[in-house]
Amino acid sequence: MKARGSSTASWRSRGQLLTAMIVLAWMGALNSPADDRQVTPPKTASLSSIIIDSAADPEVICKQIGEHVQYAPHATPDDKGRAPEQTVQLGHGNCEDFASTVRAVCAAKDIPTKIYVVTSRINQRSHAVTISDEGGNMWMSSNGSYSAVLSLSDAKDHICRIMGWWYDDTTIEEKLM
Repeated sequence: MKARGSSTASWRSRGQLLTAMIVLAWMGALNSPADDRQVTPPKTASLSSIIIDSAADPEVICKQIGEHVQYAPHATPDDKGRAPEQTVQLGHGNCEDFASTVRAVCAAKDIPTKIYVVTSRINQRSHAVTISDEGGNMWMSSNGSYSAVLSLSDAKDHICRIMGWWYDDTTIEEKLM
């Protein structure tokens, strides 16, 4: 019986050792004798680098933000959002963080945008999006995505379909900043 238990313990410690070696190799602490390159963690972006790298094209801006920021709800419901620079540095944010980050990059590229909030009365939830109506080309960004829309009611319909909300139960209002 004891040999069986020690075999399991041996496999467990081997698994822990392998895990530790993988983590150390990823951090660049271990080098293979055959290969002198070190593994480095992925680069983090800054808001200014996204502004510099982005063309004055809303679709490209949304794509770049979506590549650097992942959706994550805030820990508390009373959390009112982060500054765009902080959202990009952290690499995650909620819908308000995405909306304000898209708006900040667009403002730096002279693209007029507004933040709107779609609210479901029944679900008592809301979702922030960035919308632009530049030269008759209306588009919206929801959590870093890009979608061409025809009107505010089309944007509201789009969000209702994504969130699973009833259209007649929701409102869309500009968020004044």
